[in-house]
Amino acid sequence: YVKSKSGNIIELKNRLNRPYDIPTGKVQLIRVPYFNSYNVTSTLSCLPWNGKMGGVLILDVRDTVNLNANVDVSGNGFQGGIDPVTTPPVFNCYENQYFYPPNPDLASGKGEGIADISAARSFGKGALANGGGGGNSHNSGGAGGGNISAGGMGGYQFEGSPCDGTVPFDNRGISGTSLTYSNAANKLFMGGGGGAGHTNNPEGFQAIGGNGAGIIIILTDKLKSNSFKIIADGNNANGCGLTTSGCHEGMGGGGAGGNISLKVNSYLDNTSLETKGGKGGDMTAVGFSRVGPGGGGSGGLLWLSNSTLPANFSVVNTGGSNGVCTGYANNPWGATAGQPGSTLLSLQIPVDNIAFKKNIDSVRIKDSATSCRGFDFKGLAYTNTYAVNTWLWSFGDGSNAFTQNPTHLYPAEGSYTVVLVVTDINGCKDTITKNITTIPAIADAGIDTTICTGTSVTLHASAGTAYSWSPSAFLNNSTIQNPVASVTVSTLFHVTVTNALGCNANDSVLISVTASILPTVTISTITNTICRGKAATFLASASFGGGSPTFEWLKNGITTGTNSNTYSDNNLNDGDIIKCRLTSTISCASPATVESNQIVMTIILPPANTRYPTVSTLANHPLQLQARTISGSSYLWQPSTGLNNTGIINPLFTYNQSLEYRIFINTPVGCQVVDTQLVKISGTKGIYVPRGFSPNGNGINDRLYPILVGINQLFYFRVYNRWGNLLFETNSGNPASGWDGKFKGVAQLVESYTWTAEAIDIDGIMIKKSGNTFLIR
Repeated sequence: YVKSKSGNIIELKNRLNRPYDIPTGKVQLIRVPYFNSYNVTSTLSCLPWNGKMGGVLILDVRDTVNLNANVDVSGNGFQGGIDPVTTPPVFNCYENQYFYPPNPDLASGKGEGIADISAARSFGKGALANGGGGGNSHNSGGAGGGNISAGGMGGYQFEGSPCDGTVPFDNRGISGTSLTYSNAANKLFMGGGGGAGHTNNPEGFQAIGGNGAGIIIILTDKLKSNSFKIIADGNNANGCGLTTSGCHEGMGGGGAGGNISLKVNSYLDNTSLETKGGKGGDMTAVGFSRVGPGGGGSGGLLWLSNSTLPANFSVVNTGGSNGVCTGYANNPWGATAGQPGSTLLSLQIPVDNIAFKKNIDSVRIKDSATSCRGFDFKGLAYTNTYAVNTWLWSFGDGSNAFTQNPTHLYPAEGSYTVVLVVTDINGCKDTITKNITTIPAIADAGIDTTICTGTSVTLHASAGTAYSWSPSAFLNNSTIQNPVASVTVSTLFHVTVTNALGCNANDSVLISVTASILPTVTISTITNTICRGKAATFLASASFGGGSPTFEWLKNGITTGTNSNTYSDNNLNDGDIIKCRLTSTISCASPATVESNQIVMTIILPPANTRYPTVSTLANHPLQLQARTISGSSYLWQPSTGLNNTGIINPLFTYNQSLEYRIFINTPVGCQVVDTQLVKISGTKGIYVPRGFSPNGNGINDRLYPILVGINQLFYFRVYNRWGNLLFETNSGNPASGWDGKFKGVAQLVESYTWTAEAIDIDGIMIKKSGNTFLIR
């Protein structure tokens, strides 16, 4: 059973019962689908065997196989021997070797069988296991292929001059041998190919051997034949059929019958099966003396899982008849028929059921240093069944080794990646990678240090077994690990460290001498005025005379826990005080701790979001929009639909549908407000004034102004009280220019007021309108 497939990589679920020589052997993987039931509607066969694949048909069905056509693998097994055509100038009589290289003057090709030999031995009378032998010169016949029984012998060579010294001379093709079947061996065989007959006449007839039959395996609960057959017959040898000299040749042997293996619980009707051998070729020429006909192929094997042969079985497994010299009273001239096949019972088809376990369980690398750059490597591989066949080391420097336990000297100090690949006899591989660092001395002279004038310091080296310091004049002992240095000026000390393997390395350390230097610290920020919720970042600039200082930030006198020369805070309030405290690590500096200047934060609230009064216009009529002015701010209108520019305070609107815009206003100190403007598309030109307004200072409907739709110019908009006094006048349709409900700074009464307006529309038509509106508080 296949567990997984990725490209050409197939992983099996269970371990195979026997090893296979992959990839050098002839190993074929056959996909076996599983059916609930299967109806054979046209002749069912398999690919013919081509030396690498084919020759096997397997049907695995849970319920019933219904034959509405034959299942037939005849001639799809091992191939018959080849017969190249030549016309040698002389007869080569009495050629009697078992094998030759491909030389049609001396012999013809053997039929294919279960054995595999080199091309240099592929011709001649010797059988290739169950493949029939080829006919030798001059004009002997090829033998029949074998399976569970042997094939027939080929006929003798030419009986006439100059080959008549020994008549008959026995150099005929030898019959394909019989093969052993058993449940213990657990092997099934295709029918062997018949050997080719030897030919040499200029007409060029090729006495090719017949192909053997393939293998049929059917596993099902029930089989219904419906008068159709299951067939695995060997092919007849190539026939000539003429009575002229063109057919006066040695003839090929017939192919052997194949194998039919059935694991069926119930046979529902009469079942007919054939595993017949193929017929050997007849020599049909008349009047030229006898030459060798072909031998018959053997019958094949029917193998059933039943313990007894079912009563409704019809089995035909006859051997193929030998060829004859038809012009000589059907004389066989040494050719013999193939033996009949057999029927075996109690077939066992094994299924692999032991969980697969990879052979190479794990691989390890053990390494030990022999010098600064030299290593002993040992390869360790743990296998389950088959030993490791090859070891391949890659040392990471372009060098390789092929033994289990190599040594290696690296050309330079450094780090290398070592790769070990092991391969077992089946070609299975496993790999391990290990990083290797050569073992030089590692010198460490410690960190640079600043000391005060008049003091000494202990130097600290590590990672070695011997030490040498310089300059030695300022040290109490230059050959110890931790000497005491006494210097009056800044001095760079060098140390040479030697490890246990004798490898050396160098390092240095700077001892700086300083007088009393008072530390200082100042802080700055980009701005101390920010919008609430925004972060401010502060930077400390310090002078501390050497060493590593400690920074401590204070917010309103409380430490923030930040030890860095920068500090960021997004939770600041108006009036917060930020300072930085620096502590110097130079003990000779006094005082050692100082505080910076302070920065007082100014936090401002962002302006409130505002919804602008609705403006109206005609479809696709330009309308100048106007956002409120906040000094120094940037603007972004969204969506961009219908606007000529989304990044200005007053874009031009031209569109055919009403839209609501959000205006994002970013102030210089980082605040952002989001205003809203609704633009309505009206279908009618005109001047529209609300029936009422409420100038109460809440930002909603505080001013009375005309809404202009399709108006090119407003000449005036006037508001009168009930006594006819003019209280307000404007020639602008801007909401900010509307009447605020006051006259000379005095709020007017809650009552009705009269308005009049005059304008010219986009078509040049004068419009005059008037009406009443009510002031509400």
